Amino acid sequence: MVERGTVNPQVGGSNPLPGAKSIYFTENPVSIHAINFCYNLGMDLLLLSGNSKRGKDWLKQVDMHLAPQFDQTYRHDYAHWEKDEPEIDLNIESQRLSKLAQNLPPYMIFAKSVGTILTSKNIALGTLRPRACLFIGLPLAMVHSQNLPVKEWLKKADCPIAILQHKSDPLGSYQEVEQYIEAVNRDNITVHELPGNTHDYLEFQIFNNFVRELAR
Repeated sequence: MVERGTVNPQVGGSNPLPGAKSIYFTENPVSIHAINFCYNLGMDLLLLSGNSKRGKDWLKQVDMHLAPQFDQTYRHDYAHWEKDEPEIDLNIESQRLSKLAQNLPPYMIFAKSVGTILTSKNIALGTLRPRACLFIGLPLAMVHSQNLPVKEWLKKADCPIAILQHKSDPLGSYQEVEQYIEAVNRDNITVHELPGNTHDYLEFQIFNNFVRELAR
């Protein structure tokens, strides 16, 4: 299931930047009420969360923050959420994601945790061809426990990929992820440290900044 993103905007007033959109968020679960002036990046955004169904609400928050910069956003819901099963089936989701991406216009991918694994796999298969990717919280613990060849998948990626990792993320610290990516040996992939010791990522403004940089 894919949900098209909405931001429930009120548009009004004069825009101080040519080609910018003035959007006032009237419904904001993280209690940030502000005028957000931004350029449209001229592409769509595909958003993928982590394994837990709790990530569905978090992804809506991310969507609300990032949507004004994109023509259209798509939140990908995992099949195991709808079946109330505990774990994602990577093979099933890989097929579902391939079908979704077939008819998408130029797009960027925002992915967290298991979503980064799924994205890496489909890029390697050639069924995802994003302009750029922003990865949040690469779950090295899952990569190692399931012996997933993420390193080999990433070697086949030719788009810019930025990975944001908490310094002490319990599923993979910044240092561990940095060392892992160094072995991939690709200049298009960068790892960036964020302060924190959880696998919960709420740095929405930082996400915005990296999206703009990746789109350049």
